[in-house]
Amino acid sequence: MKKCDVSLFEWNSSLAMLIVFLGVDGSGKSTVINSFVNHISNEWSEIKYVHFRPTYLLRGNANDKPVTNPHEGKSRGLIMSLLKLLLFAIEYNYAFYVHYRKPDQLVVFDRYYYDILADPKRAKVSAPNWVVKIFERLIPTPDITFYLHASADVLYGRKQEIARDDLENILRNYSSMADTYNFYKISSETSIQVTLSEILSIYKDAKSDLG
Repeated sequence: MKKCDVSLFEWNSSLAMLIVFLGVDGSGKSTVINSFVNHISNEWSEIKYVHFRPTYLLRGNANDKPVTNPHEGKSRGLIMSLLKLLLFAIEYNYAFYVHYRKPDQLVVFDRYYYDILADPKRAKVSAPNWVVKIFERLIPTPDITFYLHASADVLYGRKQEIARDDLENILRNYSSMADTYNFYKISSETSIQVTLSEILSIYKDAKSDLG
């Protein structure tokens, strides 16, 4: 099973399974996640869906409308960015060690802390990359992380919510991070059936390893 080995907190998979889906807007995450959950829903007593981060301690965005301009607004200053990262680390660990401990429970994340490294503008964080990586070591490591990727041409053709230059930079960040952290790279330029088949194959192997 591919897992990132840089975190100080490796999640205890005997209690629950954690799967993360990463990718820019337009990569098909929502469609893939919905199809994936529908295929495996009868294998778990409970499935939790989380967008980006848990919200047990810190309130999430109450606006359920789709984000049409993810880079809108100013990033926070250094001090506020550091405070935000610290609160995120506390929130993630609280959720994992209090709420995500049930046996036979699956937790599915649409985005994760890793997204701050790939697209700090979206998270409104202005801290240096090395600082974000230090806090990343305080975040529990997923059992499986899927990175849904496609070319900039394909993604920009699907959605033009951010500048093309920003998109290309984010894709480079994701690709580098996927190589460093051993994420599973899944092409989203194929049909949903092909994409889902590849994901299910990896998932079944990983679930088998959990015993």
